[in-house]
Amino acid sequence: MHERRRKFYGWGYEGDTVSPAETAEFESAWSRLLGVDHFEAVPFPKEDDIDLRAPRIQAPASLAAICTTDKFAYPRTEEDIVDLYDWCGRHNLAAIPYGGGTSVVGGVNPPEYDRYRGVVTIDLKHFDKVLEVDAKSQSARIQAGVLGPSLEKQLKPTGLTMRFFLQAWEFSSLGGWIATRAAGHFATAYTQIDDHVQSLKVVTPSGNIESRRFPVSGPKNNGNVRHPHRKVSSSAGYSLLAIPATLAAAGVPKGDSK
Repeated sequence: MHERRRKFYGWGYEGDTVSPAETAEFESAWSRLLGVDHFEAVPFPKEDDIDLRAPRIQAPASLAAICTTDKFAYPRTEEDIVDLYDWCGRHNLAAIPYGGGTSVVGGVNPPEYDRYRGVVTIDLKHFDKVLEVDAKSQSARIQAGVLGPSLEKQLKPTGLTMRFFLQAWEFSSLGGWIATRAAGHFATAYTQIDDHVQSLKVVTPSGNIESRRFPVSGPKNNGNVRHPHRKVSSSAGYSLLAIPATLAAAGVPKGDSK
């Protein structure tokens, strides 16, 4: 099946646009709110309008199969990530994890200072599977690169759902939710991601971190039990890659066909 292309500048997929009628409605509201009587539409840039400088680094032959010429890496295994970290460490390169690209806190942006010789973006698009489902305990072991819609689609045949719906759900990843300690604006009962997380396996430049699986410590006990995985929550901007995580899910309510 043909994969729809995401917009490189803006939200959503290529071809998804705001209609003239919707634009006129927005402009009318903004005019009343801001006291402005005229708006000049500025078109979005096109890829051909942007000139990128030539890459300053060269991936070794051992990583050529998972790296593009502009130094985006698409690892498929944990060993790939370890090798990428090793390369970045030996050559003073910044490793930037990338999930869905919806970050509003700068976690996917290259550093603005000159500490590093270059930047390698590590895209986790291939880490997008629900690996195991424990129907009895209503839990699932899930890779961190999966986006919200794919996660729910994979859980649906098991009769489970995360019911964790944040504003960026359509294009954001599980790993990003954990790294930013996301809250689901349309979630039910458990509204923060660490109310779902039971265990994590995390790859870091200094080695792996893997927490034991425990029941979540969410609203039932007001968060009084502090689990090791919470050290990873709110880690956006750091080079920590959660590979699989075990999360608590919930049964799909009767009559809910979605």
